Amino acid sequence: MTNQSLFELMSEIDFDLIERAEAPVPLRKKPVFRVAMIAAALALVLTLSTVSAGVAGTVAVTVRYVDYVEQNYPEYDGTLLHFAQILLTEDENLISSLLTEDAKHAIGGAIAALRENWGGIGGKQSKESTEEPEEQTSGQESETERGEDSTETIEPSRVFVHSSFDSLSLIAGDEEKVLFTLDTYSQWLHQVTLDDPNVTHIKLRGWLAFADPEPGIYGYSIDGGEKIYDLAFSQEAEEMVHVVSSYHGGKSCSRMEILVPVSDLAPGKHDVALRAKASGGAERTFLSFTVIVPDGGEETETEPEITDEEPEQGWSKGLEYTKETQDGKTVYVVSGIGECKDTDVYIPPTYRGYPVVAIGKEAFFNVLIDFVSVPSTVKEIGEYAFFNCSVKRVELSEGVEVIGDSAFSDAYYLEEINFPSTLKTIGSYAFCATDLTQVILPDSVTEVHGHAFTSCLHVTEIRLSANLTEIKAYMFEGVRNVKSIELPRGIERIGEWAFMQCSRLETVTLYHGVLQIDDNIFEYCEDIKEIRFIGTQAEWESIDMSKKTREQLTPLVVYVEE
Repeated sequence: MTNQSLFELMSEIDFDLIERAEAPVPLRKKPVFRVAMIAAALALVLTLSTVSAGVAGTVAVTVRYVDYVEQNYPEYDGTLLHFAQILLTEDENLISSLLTEDAKHAIGGAIAALRENWGGIGGKQSKESTEEPEEQTSGQESETERGEDSTETIEPSRVFVHSSFDSLSLIAGDEEKVLFTLDTYSQWLHQVTLDDPNVTHIKLRGWLAFADPEPGIYGYSIDGGEKIYDLAFSQEAEEMVHVVSSYHGGKSCSRMEILVPVSDLAPGKHDVALRAKASGGAERTFLSFTVIVPDGGEETETEPEITDEEPEQGWSKGLEYTKETQDGKTVYVVSGIGECKDTDVYIPPTYRGYPVVAIGKEAFFNVLIDFVSVPSTVKEIGEYAFFNCSVKRVELSEGVEVIGDSAFSDAYYLEEINFPSTLKTIGSYAFCATDLTQVILPDSVTEVHGHAFTSCLHVTEIRLSANLTEIKAYMFEGVRNVKSIELPRGIERIGEWAFMQCSRLETVTLYHGVLQIDDNIFEYCEDIKEIRFIGTQAEWESIDMSKKTREQLTPLVVYVEE
């Protein structure tokens, strides 16, 4: 390396750091001794750097770590002594890696003691926050304002002495997207854009080392609003206490996991401050960043018009919801039982001011409840929503349009459900193996998929929608207690095995509009005696069916004039 290139590297060093190194700190010790100790610490840094990386490497390391310490150590007080302490005692860097753990503990403890005696810790506020403590206990002295000409330094209350961050993530249901980790924090721009409308929380994990013997607490505030402190994930770790007390002069530490709710933030920019409160009551921000919520469009959302009357016992609380955007509007979907303990569940029509439009996939899968009331805002009941659920009665409001595949399959105790006049589609296996006693479908239903009512052993009455055009395969397989069925006039096709094992079925009525009958529709129907065909023999003979099926069914046909 040439002298010129070395000079260019050195020119990038923040020598302002050196100029202000000890200026804020009162000279409580003899200047000669103080300078000697600082020189010894810096000499050790330079010696280790030179040994490990040479002269050029030393300059490069210094340039990099000046910026690194400024960004990652909000408690850094701006002194060379503290800079040396951080550099020598950090877990992983080129310089500290040359020291043994015992040496790092010894050096860290010695420098921490010197800084403690000289007032070095807290010599300046965190760059992330210039807030003064908001609460003081009787044992603490308040800071006083000092004039521009005053040379007296007032040490601020020490809330914490060190912070480290494992990761910051976006939470959307069961998914977690990591924005930065310990290794990538320095590249993070302190800005979060919520491109995914399903994101409900921002999560930060890390450690805080407190100056007080008892660990403090931590939390957040949004746009300068109420400060929320959450102790849901806090624990003291002996090894971390040892580390921070040795390295940074701290007396206790706490593991933190902060969840900041963001699902209700309006479009625009929001300032989030992550905060710590010492056991003595003093507070301070240790990390701040901006959250950007994109504008979903020009259309403004209005409160939904709700006709549902609140039940006497109120809407069920504690259910889990997922936020979605449908047709440019914010809606919620019930996604789980959550912390709700109700056996009679009343799903509310709105959540956080937005309509609840669906019961999601597997929302009540294998859940123990007796009754559920579904509001008029709900349009769809998702796949497996109540699969293997113990529910006995279901009350569907006018508004439900779709009951998904296997929605109530294997809900063995389900005895009663009403089908609203808004219902259009019933999925395959939707009510398979339930305890229903009747199936009465409104004329709004246009499609019922195969196996929809398979193994409904207790059904004794079936009335189908006038707007059905097809009896799908296996639709009523194993409905053993029904004795007669009248198919709607609009039925054009009867799928294979449609009424298989309807062992007590005696009479079936169908109209001349039928165009196709597949094989084995009455397989294992031992009691079948009569097919009442509303039409002529010629119309019966025009129906498309196999020779085998015609030979089986024709002897049962009784022609009835319309």
